[in-house]
Amino acid sequence: VDILRPVARAAEVSLQIRMPAVAPTVLADREELGQLFQNLIENAIKYGSSGTEVMVRPAAPSEAYPGMIGVAVVDTGPGIELEHIPRLTERFYRVSVANSRERGGTGLGLAIARSITRSHGGELTLKNLPQGGLRAEMTLPVA
Repeated sequence: VDILRPVARAAEVSLQIRMPAVAPTVLADREELGQLFQNLIENAIKYGSSGTEVMVRPAAPSEAYPGMIGVAVVDTGPGIELEHIPRLTERFYRVSVANSRERGGTGLGLAIARSITRSHGGELTLKNLPQGGLRAEMTLPVA
């Protein structure tokens, strides 16, 4: 989060982290998790709107993912058209090539995030929020 604060400031996006001081441990590669968080947070900053907020917070426990911990990166931007969501984690997929180029996107960030999450035995889900914005939630097995 600290690495991305200048990016958030430049985009006029408020970056908030609301994680507990003590959380369960996951067995994972530290560098890959750093890349995972960086990709998800940077995407939320890039594709949200100026004057919005990006939050990193715990996800509620899920019956679909027993024995796992969830972390959500949530933005309050405009969200994404529903037909694009299933394809967002495909390599090089872009909702708008022109918009992505303008913001410096390659179409790899979410594909890499999904790959890292799955290689650690977890899952990445993306969904629009009713009030606008996108929620990227990763689940990882608790050690």
